Amino acid sequence: MRVNGTGHWPGRFLGIMLLAACLVAPIAQAAEGDPADTANMTPRQQLDFAEEAVSDVKGGARHVLKMVEQAQKNKDVLLLNCLNEKLAGLKALLKVVEDADMAMQEAMARENNDLANHEFQKVTMAQQQASQLVVEAEACVPEVGVSYAGHGRWSVDMPEEQDDADDYLSDPSGFERAPEKSPFN
Repeated sequence: MRVNGTGHWPGRFLGIMLLAACLVAPIAQAAEGDPADTANMTPRQQLDFAEEAVSDVKGGARHVLKMVEQAQKNKDVLLLNCLNEKLAGLKALLKVVEDADMAMQEAMARENNDLANHEFQKVTMAQQQASQLVVEAEACVPEVGVSYAGHGRWSVDMPEEQDDADDYLSDPSGFERAPEKSPFN
């Protein structure tokens, strides 16, 4: 059996990488010591960063939800299952990031810096994980044999000397009738 495929993987890969770069850029800046350096942020900067993180996670969830809607329209069950799994993770992370943002604000109001920093770390970790889930959702593979915008068409060539395949295909249901002496007749 030979499987041939023509797809737009180079373009798809580039799109995935660009999306990942956009979503992960704030975290990368923090790791490099740029103005968003999380260890040296003022409380105001932390609050702004957390607000942006909540917005990023919501945007990622909206993006994956649009992908889910497209998979539903195309009746692509395999892609839909993969995307639903990623969307469920994003919903959970959205709750984490929103709760941590609120807890951080409360801790700052009580001047509990240790708790505020702990909640801030939860925000940054949830944002990183959400970015990763969006990238994974972009990498979900559509059902083989289905072709629509942005995805290639796949074909399977089977050798003609397959007697078993002919027997199987002669009955459209793929099942054989039970013998006449069977109690199921």
